[in-house]
Amino acid sequence: MPRQGIHIRDNDLEVLRPVLQAWIDGTQRYVNLFQGDDLPYWYNERANVGMLSAAAWQAGMVALEEFQSLKYAVPSLDATSTPDNSPALNPHRKGRCDLYLANATEEFYIEAKVTYPRLNNTATCFQLGLERVADDGRNVADYGYHLAALFCAPCAPGEATNLQDEIDHHLECAQALPMDAHAWIAPSLAHHALSHNGYRYPVVSLFLQVLQKPARPNWALTMA
Repeated sequence: MPRQGIHIRDNDLEVLRPVLQAWIDGTQRYVNLFQGDDLPYWYNERANVGMLSAAAWQAGMVALEEFQSLKYAVPSLDATSTPDNSPALNPHRKGRCDLYLANATEEFYIEAKVTYPRLNNTATCFQLGLERVADDGRNVADYGYHLAALFCAPCAPGEATNLQDEIDHHLECAQALPMDAHAWIAPSLAHHALSHNGYRYPVVSLFLQVLQKPARPNWALTMA
């Protein structure tokens, strides 16, 4: 398998191809700067979202992280909130959206998660991770595209050797998933990097799944 790539199934996400390429390029630049001794994707969710946000700016889009946003609420358990003591339904609640991307024609509301499965057992983690992030992404009460983003950085024990076969198998599993977009990079220097817990993280994948498409005409054109 190639060391990096982008696979987009939903044509509506082609506008994000430059962003995904910039995410790949930025990851490679970071790894090169530290000669493989530090990897941007083995950190937490916020670090990974920050890399994608930076890629969006590099690709000519605007980005905003961790901003306040309305989300659809579930019925309140506070029975005293209605005259007849029935559960109250507030259609919206305050929350946060992980990442917002926009250009002159489209806008994307993204909920993200990161997962670190074992390199030889990734299929189940793909599905579980996407289910978690999809639940959050559907609740965002904004127009535009709602996307689930899953950063998947599989690991292998530090003593593991010949990781290329396992990396290839991981990517084959990833390509077979019915995701709307998939970008990946396996930096050669990352094969030798050991994390604080003694594991190697030789490859990272970013999956995007469309949860909701715009329900009204494009926001920018409407405002024009």
